Amino acid sequence: MENAKVTRRAKAQQTQACCPAVITHWQPGSVLETKFTARVLEDNKAILNGFRALAKNPGLTEEDMRAYMGATYLRTPRLLTKAGWVEGWAKVLPLLKEIIVRGSRPAIDTVSVVIEYQPFAEAKTPADDIDAVARIQFSFSASPGGTTGAGELKHSRVCEII
Repeated sequence: MENAKVTRRAKAQQTQACCPAVITHWQPGSVLETKFTARVLEDNKAILNGFRALAKNPGLTEEDMRAYMGATYLRTPRLLTKAGWVEGWAKVLPLLKEIIVRGSRPAIDTVSVVIEYQPFAEAKTPADDIDAVARIQFSFSASPGGTTGAGELKHSRVCEII
């Protein structure tokens, strides 16, 4: 066997790609991350006020809820149910009225934000050029149990978070 020649490589020894794997992470504490965090914290105050108002007055309308939450990430609410996600005040408000009953004490329990950069879309104006979208999921409870909701914020290259 001393003079044995290798005539071809074994399948397990195929050549390696030219480059190693690349791992990319978001820099914690960036300006954009900080702005989104501050905005979500402010929005949570308004959302919680809306939930508390609903606990005091179960007769609130979609328009009433928009007055509380229309400028927050919950402007177009999404709620996770056993059947899947439902979206929009017309579908979400009746479910909220089942969860947040008169006299309950709503609380926001957890909030998770994922920031996604958006490709340049050649928008007509710089304000319309959305460069990042924050997708927010939160859980809330109204004594007892927890429910999951979701919303979204956008950032343009020249404007504040919308």
